[in-house]
Amino acid sequence: MPMRDRRDHKRESLAPFTEIFPEDGGEPISGYPTDMSRGGLALEADAPLPVNSQVSVAVHFDEVSEDVAEGEGPVEFVAAEVRRVEKMGGRHKVSVAFVNLNETDHPILSGVLAFIDE
Repeated sequence: MPMRDRRDHKRESLAPFTEIFPEDGGEPISGYPTDMSRGGLALEADAPLPVNSQVSVAVHFDEVSEDVAEGEGPVEFVAAEVRRVEKMGGRHKVSVAFVNLNETDHPILSGVLAFIDE
């Protein structure tokens, strides 16, 4: 019997460079999301983060315009909570849920996620 997908939001495979900063000042992790939705994102990282910890997620949008050089595009920061960490070989899949994601504070990310939902 196939497992039912219980997710509230459609997922899409995207690759904006992303950094996750623990609010407790711990070591940040970075990489490219394996999937994103209005609810949050999953990222493969070398190190885990504690489940239920509060974090700040920085999503880098270098590909918003052809006129923007790599590393110089806009960055949006979103509060999030670590919901799940899965060991994957020598790496970890860290899943976070966005907290208070909104179009006013996060216009680019909200636009990308609205496109995914179409």
